[in-house]
Amino acid sequence: MPKTRDMMKTIQVTAFLSLLGLALPVLGISWLEVRARRIHTTNDVVEGLGIRVIGAVPSLRAYSRSRASRNGTSPETYWNGVLRESVDGVRTLLLRQEPSDEARIVLVTSAMAGEGKTSLASQLAMSFARAGRKTLLVDADFRKPGAHLAFSLPMEPGLCDVLRGERMLAEAIRPTRVEHLWLLPAGQMNHQTLLSLSQGALGECFEDLKQEYDFIIIDGAPVLPVVDTMIVAQYVDYAVLSVLCDVSQSPRVYSAAEKLSEIGVHVIGAVVSAVPEDVYSLAQRPLVNEETPAEESDATAA
Repeated sequence: MPKTRDMMKTIQVTAFLSLLGLALPVLGISWLEVRARRIHTTNDVVEGLGIRVIGAVPSLRAYSRSRASRNGTSPETYWNGVLRESVDGVRTLLLRQEPSDEARIVLVTSAMAGEGKTSLASQLAMSFARAGRKTLLVDADFRKPGAHLAFSLPMEPGLCDVLRGERMLAEAIRPTRVEHLWLLPAGQMNHQTLLSLSQGALGECFEDLKQEYDFIIIDGAPVLPVVDTMIVAQYVDYAVLSVLCDVSQSPRVYSAAEKLSEIGVHVIGAVVSAVPEDVYSLAQRPLVNEETPAEESDATAA
């Protein structure tokens, strides 16, 4: 029979190994999270990166159910009301930037894919249109276009076809069901498109478009993975970075802002999406529209 002292030692070692087995995965996940340096709040952008936050879109999909019951509106309608007001705040700030009689071109981009830039660009374009500004949304994410899906419109013909000289601008631009808003989809990209893009064909297109529209909102490709946005950005007035809480990583967002600044693009600030509910003021009931156009609901989910 084993001695009592040896048995106690065995129990202690077993308990220690068990705790170690539980602690290692937790420590490993924590280490990876620290190394990734994901953005969780707007303060992470302002204090951690020194980038101005010009807007915050709250994450209210679950919370809106209880809130909507108090206001007598459906969850979807309440969410659309809050979303509208948060994006309208960004629009108001942009309208005050460098007042000019000329049309302004605004690039909406992100550091990496999946950080909410297409949804932000679509909502921002609709916001300018609601303000009575003749607005064009341009899908310049040639590798992974998505703006046409938000408005239930075909992808072709689009900007790529115009750059290759196969279509005229008027043939590629389509009206949406949102008043004062038009869409120029991306079209189908190939090697000739990239060649035309690098040779300055896009600049000529924008000069023509500026004669027709008050605001041109560009849904650009992510900055870091591909070179496309660095070429497109040379023709814009300023850029807005889309940041998604718990997804975007601080080093990558900072690197994207630096790359844009290096080619002379004014990064006016960042819009942080899916921020915690307590960051966004919910004291007042948002103005909601029970007859929200279909495109707005689609763009919300983009």
